[in-house]
Amino acid sequence: MHFRTITTACCALTACFAFSAPPAAAAAPGYPNTAYFGNPVNPQARWYRACMRVRDAAPPPSDPGGADAAAGGAQPGRCDAQLLYYDMLDNANASAADWARVRACAFATHDQAVLMMIYANGLGVTVNRDLALKYACSLGGAPLELLGRTETLSHPAESAAPPAEGDARAAERNALFDQCDDAASRLTINTCAAIAQRRDAHAAQAQLDKIVANWPVRDRAALARLQTALRAFADARGSYEADLMGTLGPLYAPAAENARAAEITQFLNDLQRYEKGRLPKYAPEQHSGFTSQLDQAYRKVLADDPQDAAGVRATQQAWARYRDAWVAFGAVRYPAVPAAAWEARLSARRIQQLRKLQREFRHRG
Repeated sequence: MHFRTITTACCALTACFAFSAPPAAAAAPGYPNTAYFGNPVNPQARWYRACMRVRDAAPPPSDPGGADAAAGGAQPGRCDAQLLYYDMLDNANASAADWARVRACAFATHDQAVLMMIYANGLGVTVNRDLALKYACSLGGAPLELLGRTETLSHPAESAAPPAEGDARAAERNALFDQCDDAASRLTINTCAAIAQRRDAHAAQAQLDKIVANWPVRDRAALARLQTALRAFADARGSYEADLMGTLGPLYAPAAENARAAEITQFLNDLQRYEKGRLPKYAPEQHSGFTSQLDQAYRKVLADDPQDAAGVRATQQAWARYRDAWVAFGAVRYPAVPAAAWEARLSARRIQQLRKLQREFRHRG
């Protein structure tokens, strides 16, 4: 399956995440779209007959953004239905007008996946499973993906659209029909992993906003400098130290995003813990010991895999800047903690990362 790449904007806490959207309907070779099956299609199969049953389904005229979407202001290349859809899904205050904008963008850009999800879930529209099924059949995909989607959409919805407010909303959102529910191909799995990463990043940013809401300006400025170093280190880890060459690497290409997300999650967890007074405590001899172990671990990684030495060096340099930024931030926000304690905490974690990397290098060899 071919996908177009979508690069998201970086927020204050996170690194950039990229994910892919399904191909436009105009590029589909036929209906149902079986371009990626690789084997002859049985027209008597239940999924095929289900697709043919709804081939003439169309958006009701009462749904603004349907037939006249392209003339309604949402122009191809000027909006991104995938980004809009998931951002709105995570917006507890999304209105009918917001969903109309997502829908108009999806029509204008022929995003079958987004239209499928909108009509399957009744987001800003009346639930229309037949129409959602038609979009699923037009979207195509790997055989197991198309079969799974048609099977689900051929049955009545078990629940209506998410409630307007309250804690139940998040749980209900997770139960909605999604293009990733039946992910089976390598590229769909990668796409869906990146979507999940971006949504998690937004949630993390929301948590950070709550933490720093009442901080002094000086503390926020120090945090901003630390975040810059965090992003650089997280990006380096994702680019150079994610296990993309192993047996599972080609299937799980989001390993790079996972490595970035791991650093960001660790950072957020640390900050939450420190704000509760659970600050790092290390003796001077521990700091000295970690410094020695870190140097040894670093040298062993370089010796075990000279081919990747440049990337490891770049990551180590980014880590050193991140460590120094933590020390500087700690001096502002947590002045009672000595610099050696921050260095010891970060060195201990970096030692574990390098040792794990060394094991992966040896496994590859």
